[in-house]
Amino acid sequence: MRRGICSLLLATAWTLLYPSPYLAQEHPSEGESAEEAFHRNHLSLFTGGTTESSDGETRTAFSLGLDYERRLSRLVGLGLGGEFVFGVIDERVALLGLLLNLHPAGGLVLAAGPGVEFAKERHAEGEVEAQQEESGTETHAALRIGILYEFEVGHRYSIAPSFYTDFIEGKEPTFVWGLAFGVGF
Repeated sequence: MRRGICSLLLATAWTLLYPSPYLAQEHPSEGESAEEAFHRNHLSLFTGGTTESSDGETRTAFSLGLDYERRLSRLVGLGLGGEFVFGVIDERVALLGLLLNLHPAGGLVLAAGPGVEFAKERHAEGEVEAQQEESGTETHAALRIGILYEFEVGHRYSIAPSFYTDFIEGKEPTFVWGLAFGVGF
């Protein structure tokens, strides 16, 4: 499973970063203003919270993430992102995923894609203490869907209120919300 994930991430990184003429930086054409043009690359720092309900209890922890998007056209972009959860919720440590981003109008972005959750290994009750003290990680398949709105600050920068829902195998949905501070290039 890990080899497959690594191969998928390498292939995606190559596709996103390989310089080719049809993915070149878009510049305003003669009849187009600077506001109508967009940046092909966007890097953002996410800060917010992750809220999860389990066993009838709701918990929220601080989340910090980094996302990169490569716009393939005015409407479609591919994203790669990761996020760490501090004050671990239900053993969740991090999430890494790929997103298909749709930009239907203005700064509105609709996102969906697969991911992998990294969590501390869970041990069944009654196991030997030595096994419980081992620090291993488990991986779980995830699906993330989300919505955000990018407000431009100047021509290069953006602030985006963001909301995502993560569906992780064997768990209740997890909600991730906050602000993303981005730069286009």
